[in-house]
Amino acid sequence: MTAYEVLERIAEGLGIPRHMMGLAYDGSPASSHPQVDDTPRVFADGLPEVVTLEEVDQINSLSSLLTSWDFAHGGGIARRAAEAHLRWGASLLRQRRADGLASDLYSAVARLGAVTGFMNFDADNQTRAQKIFEFSSECAVTAGNVNLQVKLLSHKARQAIWCGSPTDGLRLLDTALHFRGLTPAERAMLHTGRARALARMGLRAETVAAVAAADEAFDHIGSEPERPWMTYYDQAQHLGDTGHALFGIATSGHAMQEAVQRLRAAVEGHGDAYARSTVQSAVKLASLLMLSGELAEAAALGIRTIRDIDGLKSARVAEGLRELVRVSVSRRGAPPVAELCEAIFETNYA
Repeated sequence: MTAYEVLERIAEGLGIPRHMMGLAYDGSPASSHPQVDDTPRVFADGLPEVVTLEEVDQINSLSSLLTSWDFAHGGGIARRAAEAHLRWGASLLRQRRADGLASDLYSAVARLGAVTGFMNFDADNQTRAQKIFEFSSECAVTAGNVNLQVKLLSHKARQAIWCGSPTDGLRLLDTALHFRGLTPAERAMLHTGRARALARMGLRAETVAAVAAADEAFDHIGSEPERPWMTYYDQAQHLGDTGHALFGIATSGHAMQEAVQRLRAAVEGHGDAYARSTVQSAVKLASLLMLSGELAEAAALGIRTIRDIDGLKSARVAEGLRELVRVSVSRRGAPPVAELCEAIFETNYA
């Protein structure tokens, strides 16, 4: 089966009609065929006769905008808008395009799909996210864009780990680490993902080793240019992600202090543009503080964090809050903890 045939099947699963794909009806790239005028009128007015660099730049700008929105507000609010943009981007694959633009166009659609899929993942719309990740991965393969393939493997791994299949996630991450030309941020991201998977599997020493490998890779950030979709991976992001990984073993008493230090630094380091990351790290930190007996500090942090949730809709944040409730309920005899639990229940998140 050719890459174009795979793309066609995945697109059909997403509800993207055949005439909106970059495939001629004999299965070859549309760029070598005259356009068939069968585009529905609802799309026709918005589609250029020839796709140029301007449209590719528009798709990349949309990806940047949606990524910023996702970090600030979560995937549950705007994922439908993201899907609409992805459908428009997919429709451009069917149009004739300027010479030499095929790889850039497929890369742009793959990047937009990565954002859209992750927003669905964050909203716990897992079936939809999986379909979008598969479609986007095929676009990245068709484009020959190794770095986007790696990013999408990381997304698929995160989803697998979240959905209770850490061994599948680990396999995807190990595949990605064998690609050539990885940047320091990409290597750090992948090793951090491995740490998450290993922690879910209860492999403590291996989790700590994976975090160390992520740290080593992160130390080289700045030595070479990063891709636009990796610019979010700064120190706060790295500390937060590794702290989340260590959380998986810290709840059973291993590497507790290291996890607390990393999560605390992440909460302090994230700016306003990364509201979801801040809340996620703060909720994990509050859970660890609660488990370690720092009840007043845990409750105060949790209550402050809840005030920042307004305007944020994320299934992953909701699960973190439910986890905080689970570690808090047995300690509700302490007034600050009782206040925290009540505040969480009032959010309708938990």
